[in-house]
Amino acid sequence: MKTITQEDLNNKLELHKKWLNDKKDGVKLCLKGADLTYSILNGANLRGADLRGVDFMDADLHKADLRGADLRDADLRNSYLVNADLRDADLRGAKLRLGNLVHAYLSDDIFIQIDLRSDNLVINK
Repeated sequence: MKTITQEDLNNKLELHKKWLNDKKDGVKLCLKGADLTYSILNGANLRGADLRGVDFMDADLHKADLRGADLRDADLRNSYLVNADLRDADLRGAKLRLGNLVHAYLSDDIFIQIDLRSDNLVINK
């Protein structure tokens, strides 16, 4: 798993913002398999990003825009997702145990499955 510094992450987020605004030098955010434990992403625009398998354990995603993001198999355990927008995000296989989802926006077709044997919260769509 590749660790990304906060500075590198901020640079990638700036390029993603340009991509979202159809700017010539913009680049869609792809952090597939990255280690973002303890990252500060509050208010970040991660809309449509490829975040498959990203480790967001203990990350601050407060008010993050994750609409349409690919979060398959992402580890969101203990992450702070208060007021995060997860509408149309692909959360299949995502781990959310103890993730704070207070006032988080989810799509109507999200099905939350709780496996009581392992105390895991798994999102299936």
